[in-house]
Amino acid sequence: ERVSCFLDAFRGVMHKPSWEGREMPTIHLYNFAKGEDNVEEVMCRADEALGVKVDREQVSWREVRLVAPGKMMMYCRFKLPRGLLV
Repeated sequence: ERVSCFLDAFRGVMHKPSWEGREMPTIHLYNFAKGEDNVEEVMCRADEALGVKVDREQVSWREVRLVAPGKMMMYCRFKLPRGLLV
């Protein structure tokens, strides 16, 4: 259930010169949420894993399905933030 299982792999490996003038990669993320605000719950975990905040206005999302009572599978798509660049 933890998005940090792979998102933290982007920390410190993307170099600014390589991404100058280029669009940042798009992340397609499936995750589970149990709270009132499912998108914010998933994106807070993504922020924590990446070490930078993802701009919520750039996130597209949808509820995939209810996998258990009170547990929703979520799909979120967003560009990696430029704040990751070293």
